Amino acid sequence: MKPYKSFIFLVSVLLFVVGAYFFFMPERVFDFISRKYGDKYSNEAKTTVDSKSFLAELKKKESAIAEINAQYRIPPETFTDDLRNVPLEPFIYDTNNPLKQLYTDLLQQHRSPQLLRFLHYGDEQIENDKITGTFRKLLQNVFGGNGNGIVPLFQNAPSVKISNNWSVMSMQKNQRRGNYGLCNAYLYPPAINALITSRNIGKGTVEIRGIAGNGLFLEALLHEDVWVERDLHATVLKGSTRDTLGIPVKQENSFGLQHCVWKLPDNATGINISLTLFKNRNIYALSINSKAGIIVDNLFQRGSEGNIFLKNNRRFLIDNHALMNVRLIVYQFKPASDFYETMLQQELGYLRITVPDVPVIVVGNSEIQREIAVKNNCVYWNLHENTASELAGKMLYKAFITDYKNFVIKERERKINEYVFIH
Repeated sequence: MKPYKSFIFLVSVLLFVVGAYFFFMPERVFDFISRKYGDKYSNEAKTTVDSKSFLAELKKKESAIAEINAQYRIPPETFTDDLRNVPLEPFIYDTNNPLKQLYTDLLQQHRSPQLLRFLHYGDEQIENDKITGTFRKLLQNVFGGNGNGIVPLFQNAPSVKISNNWSVMSMQKNQRRGNYGLCNAYLYPPAINALITSRNIGKGTVEIRGIAGNGLFLEALLHEDVWVERDLHATVLKGSTRDTLGIPVKQENSFGLQHCVWKLPDNATGINISLTLFKNRNIYALSINSKAGIIVDNLFQRGSEGNIFLKNNRRFLIDNHALMNVRLIVYQFKPASDFYETMLQQELGYLRITVPDVPVIVVGNSEIQREIAVKNNCVYWNLHENTASELAGKMLYKAFITDYKNFVIKERERKINEYVFIH
């Protein structure tokens, strides 16, 4: 190699080594500047580099905290003016909030909306949609949703008409363990048909009126033997016209059950359902609701005194909850017998074993109810006797939404502190 080329090569290597040295050990840069130009220029250089690094890190943290705030967002419309003077009776539970998972799911509604179903069981306190209706409307105003939920097939409601050739099997009537489902009752063909499998004895019909709203769906829980395409015919009323529903948009089977969903046309006012009365052509539940948001079902249980779960087949009840995406049970019955304490313990204990992931709110006004509810990892909510139904619905909503907001605030602070500590 020629001398000048060797010289150029050596200089290049030297420059590379010096550059790498200063790049990978920046503190040496500051020492060099300090020796060459004094501490003043060295400190200024450090400040410039540190400031850029600090600003970049600060911007990153601000972005992460903004994301946490967006995730743990409290809807501004949670309290309307007419609710500010409603008395607050807070939820009572053990140190671990049983509603934590439900609240977490509610936080995700604006990102991945789904239908969350709340079942409100009760005695004459909730008959004709009392308390439930107000609670439902206020929740839907915040979290979305439409429709009144499970149709009151067994409550003599004016909006529902059932043909006389149906029989009704109820838990209160039968008093034996069986597959009763969410409503603790179901429609089935007359007993004479139990021995006839090769032919039918007519059609059983259900007429539902008073439907209002758009974007609604009809959900049905039917016996697994129902051949939907052949046995079931449904039409929708729109003014003076009728439209056939056709095939379900969703159909799934489980333990002795099938779950079918039909999309209803907008401006529908009623539904007529006709089912061929073969053996096992049972209807366990019908529901009118939206695809996403909150639905609160009013499940008035006349004469049950709160004994509504223990006689339900465990596997059948589990699948009912799963297919209908039940996320909360509200249990509201007045103590009505000397055995109430034992019965309540058995009912809540059975629920905790059967559907442990579904939280329960026990509504009452006695110390016994509070003790048993908390003991079984349920929420207790005290409702003073003789509270007007509309006010009671607003109070239940206020207790729920206040507890939800407190959870969100605590979770948001925990997430932010956790991020700041790690970073």
